[in-house]
Amino acid sequence: MRNHIASIPLSICLLMLVVACSKEDNSPSGGSGGGASGEYGFSAMIDTATFRVPSEYVKARLVTGNAGNVPDYFEIGVMDSTWTEERYTLWQFGENMTMADVQLGQVEDFLMAFEISGNTWIHERNDFVAPGYQFPDDEPTGEFIFTEVSATRVKGTFEFVGQMPGGTSKVHIVEGTFEAEIE
Repeated sequence: MRNHIASIPLSICLLMLVVACSKEDNSPSGGSGGGASGEYGFSAMIDTATFRVPSEYVKARLVTGNAGNVPDYFEIGVMDSTWTEERYTLWQFGENMTMADVQLGQVEDFLMAFEISGNTWIHERNDFVAPGYQFPDDEPTGEFIFTEVSATRVKGTFEFVGQMPGGTSKVHIVEGTFEAEIE
């Protein structure tokens, strides 16, 4: 009887170990779900394919004091030239921007772009002129949302219908997530 009582704590510990290990990791910070948090700086479904950019290539920065009619902007994008695959870039525009303008929720004035194999699809919703881009005439729907903002990192979601400048080719970019360190 004494041997059976002594084995009860061992059995309970083994049972707890089996239950803990069998639970699927659905956390947003990696595990079987992947996602932007931790492993990927950008992740999105484009038409039927998933495109991801590892987090070490993705940064965020505030750019102010631009010349001419270029507005201030907060940019999240691939800022490492050694990454030669697909690229996502998200810009939030504003006048006299500071980090206080980067807040939780929907971004009102933005431009989003996806580039792969030399082709670029753009979606914009802003009142500013950004030299170098020719925007599509129609205005497809799009969302750019900050879900977390701190002094060192930003995290959020995006989706849009992108159109090639000067063309009719479109792509649907959905389930977009981003997470980036602020430079």
